[in-house]
Amino acid sequence: MTERDEAGPTRRQQLQARIERALQETPHERATTRFSPYLIDSGPDPAGQLMRAAGAGGAEGIAAALDAFDRLAEQGDAGRPRHALLAFLIHHPDVAGLGLRIPSLEARSPWKVLPSEGGED
Repeated sequence: MTERDEAGPTRRQQLQARIERALQETPHERATTRFSPYLIDSGPDPAGQLMRAAGAGGAEGIAAALDAFDRLAEQGDAGRPRHALLAFLIHHPDVAGLGLRIPSLEARSPWKVLPSEGGED
């Protein structure tokens, strides 16, 4: 075990764990959300809010954006903030630079991924 392991998770590991928790979606959340990326919404732009929150750059900027996401998600329907977080994670350069990743669909919403019905050949 290294010193880093004894001291707890690294900053990158902490951020990755927060991302994974933030992007998890239950069947109930999906069924009750009023958000659709296909409908025009005239409300404030949550992706822009996350980008502005990350202005400090680096790990601190990503942590600030995740804090902003938490505040947005607490206001009610988490569908729109979750979609904004995905857009933020895709487009913000520090995310890849820090080695952070978007979890697979199977990790985010395992109920959406069903085994294929084809048999083994």
